[in-house]
Amino acid sequence: MIAKRTDALIAASSHPLRSSKGRIDKKALTEQEIRTRFITPAIRRAGWTAPQIREEVYITDGQIHPDGKAPRGRRRFADYVLCYHIVWG
Repeated sequence: MIAKRTDALIAASSHPLRSSKGRIDKKALTEQEIRTRFITPAIRRAGWTAPQIREEVYITDGQIHPDGKAPRGRRRFADYVLCYHIVWG
């Protein structure tokens, strides 16, 4: 039993994204990979459905400068936008 567990630990630790304890090294993941592997599944488990979840959404077009000489400011975006529709009646 100990040999099998040790072999599994060695196999897990030799994976480039795994630490010596077999856990995923989150520092080696990109932001997109973290969202895909951890955040989106947590949102889905909380009861949100795919049509209600939007990723990487621009929420502003950038600041407008009143003099018209400068271009618009930087656009801002959200990693997630969750849409909830209330039906009255």
